[in-house]
Amino acid sequence: MRTYRTGGRALLTRNAGPEELYRALDAVWKVGIYHTPATHRLLLENPDGLSQEERNRQRLLAKLPPRGKEVLERICRNDDLTYEFIGQELKIGKRTVETHVNQLFQVFGVRSKTALALCAVRWGIVAFK
Repeated sequence: MRTYRTGGRALLTRNAGPEELYRALDAVWKVGIYHTPATHRLLLENPDGLSQEERNRQRLLAKLPPRGKEVLERICRNDDLTYEFIGQELKIGKRTVETHVNQLFQVFGVRSKTALALCAVRWGIVAFK
């Protein structure tokens, strides 16, 4: 699916023979796109064009309140920061930070701030600059 989202016009398997390659090139030249039965089925099953990973990422993002994301960004920046320090930065109480972190643990299914930071980076929710 990433192939099509990034501008690809045809997707072939590795074992595609010269005849299929010719058909694909001809179709792209004439009509602008080429689908095999397998890619056509994949497109029908995923009309939004999103991979399962991207769908999961969007579900996670939908569960994150804005303040929770701010707490997550601080943890990713430095997981040694205390809840008190994060609270001072965000002008919220230490217990509120703890509540956000516990909610983040549940959403991501982890038990440590380090694992939380790794998940956030892996899922593209927080990016390093």
